[in-house]
Amino acid sequence: MIRRFAVKTLLTLLLVFSLTQGKAGAGEAPPIVELGPMLGYVGPEEAHIWIKASAPASGGVIVGEGADLHKGRAVSGPDLNAETDNMGVIRLTGLKPATKYFYKTTMNGIPDAGSPHAFITAPSGGAKGHFRFAMISCIGELERYLHLPRAKASVTAAWRALAKVPVDFVLQLGDNIYAGTTDTGVQRRMYDWHRRLPPYRRLMAATPMLAIWDDWDYAGGTALGDSDGTASGKQRSLRTFKQHWANPSYGQPSDPGVYFKFSRGDVDFFMLDVRYHRSPNVSDDDGQKTMLGRAQLAWLKQELVGSDATLKFLVSGSQWTNSGKPDSWRSFTRERNGLFDFIRDNGIEGVVLLSGDRHITAGYQVQQRFVEITSSPFASENHPPPYPPKEMFMLHDKGNFFVVLDVDTRIRPPHVFFEVHRVGKGMVRRQQLSWQVINGAVRIPTCDIFVDCRN
Repeated sequence: MIRRFAVKTLLTLLLVFSLTQGKAGAGEAPPIVELGPMLGYVGPEEAHIWIKASAPASGGVIVGEGADLHKGRAVSGPDLNAETDNMGVIRLTGLKPATKYFYKTTMNGIPDAGSPHAFITAPSGGAKGHFRFAMISCIGELERYLHLPRAKASVTAAWRALAKVPVDFVLQLGDNIYAGTTDTGVQRRMYDWHRRLPPYRRLMAATPMLAIWDDWDYAGGTALGDSDGTASGKQRSLRTFKQHWANPSYGQPSDPGVYFKFSRGDVDFFMLDVRYHRSPNVSDDDGQKTMLGRAQLAWLKQELVGSDATLKFLVSGSQWTNSGKPDSWRSFTRERNGLFDFIRDNGIEGVVLLSGDRHITAGYQVQQRFVEITSSPFASENHPPPYPPKEMFMLHDKGNFFVVLDVDTRIRPPHVFFEVHRVGKGMVRRQQLSWQVINGAVRIPTCDIFVDCRN
């Protein structure tokens, strides 16, 4: 016997379907989910889901704790229209912490015909726990080499490799696409290309993805000299970026950008925007030169002082080390050192630096105090390290890589491991970062020459 609820739901969906068909007109196919869904921010009580429709429609989600979604609730989303290229983010609220949910996207109230996807909400704020996350950058210049089968194969292989490794979420640290322009149409086309890859589509439907940008998905690439705050059309890039991701927030009401903060239990993540307000790399450091801009820097300091988190990850597209290339914090040492002094003077512990961009995967102990892990490239080519490895303790520069951080704050002091995974080879390194190392009390032996770091 069919339950009354099921009958009522079926009749409602049929009614909506008939109305939708009427609106579409004779012979027109109803809109479907063309790209996505992609999980973005998933907190203790909410989740953000990105979708793109095949035609203008009203997006939505049915979410529930049962795989059959029999008792699921419908959540309305935004109107998906031509202004946003039929893209939008549905925000699910009223969820329970550390709970598994199943969901299906809807178009004009009609559920997707496929099997439901699932996600697990984050633990309650401040809760101690164990989790794993991946970090990637330099995803691949697929769009530039569409005539080369190996370009598509390289990116596909990288997503397949990442999908095999258990992680709770993925941080994309920039160069997520290689647009090299602020042109909205070009950027949208490149995002579409990547998100049509089957392994990426499967992964992003079940694993939260959060992102910041770097030079190539911001403006034009460093070689073109327009990937800082002077970039013409940067407002277009910001609008396009926000349309393609489901982060918890973007900048501040009075200060645009892609930076934001989120927490996982008792661990805080500070996702930084190192492009929108950045001074040119070659400008004189006259006291006004900045990487973050005054408002973002003030925000970061305020959030750090107010954080009770055991660990605090500072996430930047550009490298922090003194051994970086000029297009990095190396060209902004006054602001960087001022931030480091602020952390030291305020007794802030548990700070770990993360970065991408460099087309190598490497580890540094910056100023013999702060551990930095660089993860790159995910699916593009390698670049040689340009400077002596004064602060380097690890180097992987032959192949494609992603890094996984394994964090357990249930233990005192907390356990933090990082893993280096090479595409096609699996995990090639797993190393613990002790609490003493994280806080600069113990120095990591560094390399005199690059060959000593390759192990």
